Amino acid sequence: MNIFLIVFSISYLILSLVLRHFIKVSIFKPFGLSKLVYLIDFFFISFIIANILTRQGYSFDFLKTYLKSGYIFIGITWVFFITYMANTFLTKSEKQNPSRRDFLRKTIGGVGTVSAGALAYKGYKSAFEPLVIKENITLDQNFKSLSDTKIVQISDLHLGPTLNKDFAIDVVKTTNDLNPDLIFITGDIADGKASEIFEMVAPLRDLKSTFGVFYVVGNHEYYWGVQGWIDTIAALGINVLVDEHQVIDINGTQVTIAGITDKTAPRLKINNHSFDPKVALSGSPEQSYKILLAHRPKSCYQAEGLGVNLQLSGHTHGGQAFPWNLAVGLVQPYLKGLYTHKDFYLYVNRGTGFWGPPNRLLNRGEISLLTLV
Repeated sequence: MNIFLIVFSISYLILSLVLRHFIKVSIFKPFGLSKLVYLIDFFFISFIIANILTRQGYSFDFLKTYLKSGYIFIGITWVFFITYMANTFLTKSEKQNPSRRDFLRKTIGGVGTVSAGALAYKGYKSAFEPLVIKENITLDQNFKSLSDTKIVQISDLHLGPTLNKDFAIDVVKTTNDLNPDLIFITGDIADGKASEIFEMVAPLRDLKSTFGVFYVVGNHEYYWGVQGWIDTIAALGINVLVDEHQVIDINGTQVTIAGITDKTAPRLKINNHSFDPKVALSGSPEQSYKILLAHRPKSCYQAEGLGVNLQLSGHTHGGQAFPWNLAVGLVQPYLKGLYTHKDFYLYVNRGTGFWGPPNRLLNRGEISLLTLV
């Protein structure tokens, strides 16, 4: 079994035990329905089994629907936590009238349940409808010949059990309708082995741009066989950059497009993946406009002093959904959008798709349209 799936399963079981307690105490118990918690137990266990069956190639429609429902449920665990805390603190007083305490518990449980359902629906709808986010990138005077060059960035598609071929087709259509000069895909393209879910990524072969489509791997490609993904994406006619660069000419100006691998590579002892912008840019024309594709925004610290003009990254998902985006922002100095790092620009795409729960509450995915001006 894939190590990623094992770690995920263990983490999920721990979460399940905690969540089971929250739901039992704050939702079921106030209404005298504590035994319904056994249905939650059945759901938690069957969800793991459904995950394993899907990864083993069983693609029944009801399994996919069941998984999607499970991920939606996971995505609203914070609501049950808040309900539990409210129930605990607002009804703990020994001086409180028993009937009033019972009323409060039922009210909090009912509001928590309705809120969970409403927020799950809103987050679910948002998860499958990425926005086109437009941003201008200011050019130095000596690169003004690149003005009006349109770059479209896609990142963190996470095609797999929940996001499928139809989602990929929609992303391709939206991207092509923007008439880009360049298309960049900055990692985490799928969650599954390339040989098993090829049909889901196959629509990416239809991406069209004036000067080409370029791709770098993210950390998730390593979980599912990075070389298989490199070979598969290359077979779709997309330029794969593995700690290397290509030089193209736009309006008489040289543009270096460099791409690095992910820091997961050294951990897995994949020796030919250096995860080093210096290696990727080695030998590039000194006076060229340099674009660095790096899945992780923090790669900007390695890129300092290398003459990079623009770095494009993903990885953070912008926190993916409220309220997790508030926590992710504490550990990611560059969460989403456009930043200036030292002497170059850094743009962080908040993810075109999503990972895990289909929930992008107050933080929809994006397809980035960056125009050089």
